[in-house]
Amino acid sequence: MRASRHVLTIFAVNHLPRAVRFYDLAFGWEKSVNEPAYVEYTLPEGRRVGLYDRVAFGRNTGRIPAAVAEGEIAPCELYLHVDDPEPALRSLAQAGARPLSGLEPRPWGDEAAYFADPDGNVIVVARPLLRSAGPDPETPIVRDAIASAQRDGHRQSSGSGPIQFTIRRAEPEDFAAVRAIYASPRAQADTLQLPFPSLDLWRQRMQAVDPHMHFLVACAGDDVVGQLGLHASSRPRRLHVGELGMGVRDDWQGRGVGTALLRAALDLADRWLQLRRIELQVYADNAAAIALYRRHGFVLEGTHRDFAFRDGAYVDALSMGRLRPEGATTPEAAPTPGRTE
Repeated sequence: MRASRHVLTIFAVNHLPRAVRFYDLAFGWEKSVNEPAYVEYTLPEGRRVGLYDRVAFGRNTGRIPAAVAEGEIAPCELYLHVDDPEPALRSLAQAGARPLSGLEPRPWGDEAAYFADPDGNVIVVARPLLRSAGPDPETPIVRDAIASAQRDGHRQSSGSGPIQFTIRRAEPEDFAAVRAIYASPRAQADTLQLPFPSLDLWRQRMQAVDPHMHFLVACAGDDVVGQLGLHASSRPRRLHVGELGMGVRDDWQGRGVGTALLRAALDLADRWLQLRRIELQVYADNAAAIALYRRHGFVLEGTHRDFAFRDGAYVDALSMGRLRPEGATTPEAAPTPGRTE
């Protein structure tokens, strides 16, 4: 068997059309076989991946393989190397992949993110970390490490040099810029906003006075590129709780804006508003946001099935929460730059 070589991986699936839709959206590989019970893809380097209807699969083996229970994963994985993980992560999220573990350095020398397809089969998107020249400053992990280490205004590195994000209180005149954030397709899809947002509606929202709502914006120079809302509960028995939501304009996603906004908000909650608990909801397919929240102490608390209707289909959402450690403030948060209250 020393002369053997791997050419084909086959997954048994419960619902073949659903699995085909997923892999078409996620990867766009060329189909080399397209039969009612079996579909096969040819990858660019010549290896193949097959999707076999579970019952038909059993005709070959003499036993139908057990289905993976909802929410569980199969004991196998499809491990893929890519040159740039971020487009692959976006494609998987758009296809509806279930995030398992965010993009992060692994002990074997890759940075890798783990997902599950609709049948629970594990998909890994990875790329080797640079070993001789040092880490790539454009990877999300390294960007976040830089942002964490620089305490003077949420600085980070980018391909064009340092960027200074200023976090400040949102003002009524920011309404057009905030509306533009939620008019961008990805930011809209990751929130509960509707297409064609009204400029007048956002003007009214930004002018409304709610002492319990803290609107922050992230600015790159004079350009408002992200917005965060932190709502402190006014209910007597939940005065220690805040609810958080945010959006980043599409052309600034993946560049540290969300990290800067989140750290400023947690600093405000911990050191000034005396909030012990922060809670939020995030779509189950928003892998980047889930990883960001986990890095800042949020944990998964539950799943809302069919939470919202988006782009013609129902989507699940996760509830996540963070408790401030007793006697501690946010260790990585920098003092909020810009205007004071």
